[in-house]
Amino acid sequence: PGCSGPCYPGRQTGTMEVALRSAVEESLAAYAHSNAVFMAERLVACHPSPESSHLLATAYHAAGETHRAYSVLNPATTPRNRYLLAVCAFKLGKLQDAENALMAGGFGDAPGGIGDGAPNPAYCSLLLGQICRAANRTERAVEHFQRALRICPTLWVAWQNLCQLGADEAAESYFREDAMPPPAQIPLYLQLQTGPGASSLPVANLALDASTPARPSLS
Repeated sequence: PGCSGPCYPGRQTGTMEVALRSAVEESLAAYAHSNAVFMAERLVACHPSPESSHLLATAYHAAGETHRAYSVLNPATTPRNRYLLAVCAFKLGKLQDAENALMAGGFGDAPGGIGDGAPNPAYCSLLLGQICRAANRTERAVEHFQRALRICPTLWVAWQNLCQLGADEAAESYFREDAMPPPAQIPLYLQLQTGPGASSLPVANLALDASTPARPSLS
C-alpha cells in the first residue's frame, strides 16, 4: 500500500527515506535480494521518485525479476533509468524497446559522459552493440563494439564480440598501456572500491550480464 506521508508515525519523512535507502543498499551489498526488494518497495510507496524507482528496479534485477524491473522503469525519465530499462528490455528480447531507451537517453552518438548517474558511455556502446548483434545488424554492431573499446580498452567483452563476429581486430590495437585511461579519468565509484572507507556496494555492470537476451522481438 502507498503512503501519503511518513510510513511510521513520529518519524520525519527525510529520516525514514534515508533509512529505507540505506537498508536497500546494505541488503544489495550483502546479496540479500529479497530483503532489498521488500525495503525498496516500501521506499517507492512512501517516497516515489525516479531515484527510488531505480533502486527498486536494481533490486528486482538483482533478484532475477527482470519483468518487474522493466515494468517499474517504463517509461524511464532519467539517463540511468533509461540505461537500466534498456538492459532489462534486452534481456527480455525487446530489442526495439532497448534501443529506443538508449537513443532517447542520448547514448547513441554522445562523445562524452551523459551525467546524472548514467554509466560510462563505453557500456552504453557495448549494449547497443549487443542489441544490434541480436538483431542481425552486424556492421552496426561492429561499430558500437569498436567505439566501446576506444572509450574503455579494458572492456574485453566488446573485443570478444568483435572476434565472434569475424572482425579482424588485434587485441594489441586496444589493450595496451598507452591506451589506458589516466587515474583522473577512472570513474570515482571504481576508485572508492580500493581506497580507505571503500563503499560496501558491489560494483556490477549490468550490460555484461545481458549478453544473451530472451527470444528477440522487434515489436
